[in-house]
Amino acid sequence: MKILLTGGLGQVGSYLAERFSESNEVTILDNFSNSLKDPESLTNVNIFRGDIRNRKEVNELVGKVDAVIDTAA
Repeated sequence: MKILLTGGLGQVGSYLAERFSESNEVTILDNFSNSLKDPESLTNVNIFRGDIRNRKEVNELVGKVDAVIDTAA
């Protein structure tokens, strides 16, 4: 399954990214403003620096996944 995880470098999002990336293709959209997780520490994850308020960017990513999990605040 292809999963888009918004806010995936924060507290909750990074835990979900680690877990879901074990058996899924995970893409993270994060603006890096409140990131607790070092992006380099996540393996098998695609990371895009961006903002959920950017409709064009979000629509592009949503069109490529099966599920979206929103942990951005």
